Amino acid sequence: MAVSRTASASGTNWKFGAFDAPELPTDPAAFSPTTGDEHWDLLAAAADDVARFFPGIIDARFSDYICGLSSYTPDGRIILGPVPGVSGFWAVAGACGHGIALSAGMGHLATDLILGKQSASDWAEFSPGRFGPVDPFEAAFRVRCAVARAAKSRLLA
Repeated sequence: MAVSRTASASGTNWKFGAFDAPELPTDPAAFSPTTGDEHWDLLAAAADDVARFFPGIIDARFSDYICGLSSYTPDGRIILGPVPGVSGFWAVAGACGHGIALSAGMGHLATDLILGKQSASDWAEFSPGRFGPVDPFEAAFRVRCAVARAAKSRLLA
């Protein structure tokens, strides 16, 4: 697990990660954001590094943890809706850390839409097709996503 610290106008940002997120996998079927039995091995290996910044972690007891990908869209909004050109495939993604808070609402909305139920929410602004054709490996697309992520950090400050 890597620990890094960056300073910005909004303060200090800490990043903890078990893989290099900017490096997209070339084989999605074999991809995992962490490795090992339940990934505890990576967390344990990182304890000393993390303790430099949070000394109490050495004595902390963990019963569970959440691990996910840092996913951003070029406009910083979620993706929710049918994927153009792929019949029957819906995407519900792009919430990053907000996914914990948004997951129930996103799940209910996606379920209603997939089942053809009328939704009280306007979901069109979250359509996966709003970006047009996308190549996730294209440098310009990845820069747009990185800028959206940086803007989120500034908004939270």
